[in-house]
Formats: sequence, C-alpha cells, structure tokens
Amino acid sequence: MINDATLARINQGVQLHHHQGQREAARDLFAQIWDEIGGQRGDPLHICVLAHAMADVQDDVQQELIWDQRALAAADPRG
Repeated sequence: MINDATLARINQGVQLHHHQGQREAARDLFAQIWDEIGGQRGDPLHICVLAHAMADVQDDVQQELIWDQRALAAADPRG
C-alpha cells in the first residue's frame, strides 16, 4: 500500500499506460503532477519516479532521454 499521495498518483499514471494503454492520458497526468510538485525543485524521490515514468510515455526519443536524465539527476545524491 502506498501512503504517499504523490507516488499514488504517479502509480495511477503508470496503470493508465501499462494496463489500459492510455499513453496520452498518462502523459497528461504526469505533466500535471510535475507542475504540482514544482518540477525539478520538488522532492528528489518524486522527481526520480515521475521523470522515469514520464520518459516511458514519450513519443519522441529525445524527449524520452531528457526525462530519463531528469530521473538520474534526481537520484544522484551529489546533486
């Protein structure tokens, strides 16, 4: 059970994508969450998980790479 509301919402987007095939709806939800958490100024855990999930729903490989790089940057303890 997820007790973190932001992680729970990210999981909703993951479910939209992986289990319901609603890639665009997931991308829209992830974008909304990204804004709500303050983008790259948000909690590193939320940024890492959200950016990784957002990468998976990109249509453009360059955008996918940008989102994966955001996830990796958030996971780096050195900042």
